Amino acid sequence: MIMVIRLVLEHHSPKLYDNLRSELEDCYKKIAVLERNINSLETQYGAEVSYNAALCDLLKAHGIPFRQVFSHRVRYKNGP
Repeated sequence: MIMVIRLVLEHHSPKLYDNLRSELEDCYKKIAVLERNINSLETQYGAEVSYNAALCDLLKAHGIPFRQVFSHRVRYKNGP
């Protein structure tokens, strides 16, 4: 019978763990900031969509043509 014995020796540095914990906390803080930014941007985008729809309805109600403004020819008139 062959017996294999493995010995694992690990050296743990408390300072290394403290540094890693600190980095992890910083990452969580950055994630929280990014999540707040995403929420704010989603709210702003939703408001823009709502405003755009209201403005389009207002233009339609007064018979003002506006669809041609969205055409490629008009939007990229000064482009490359």
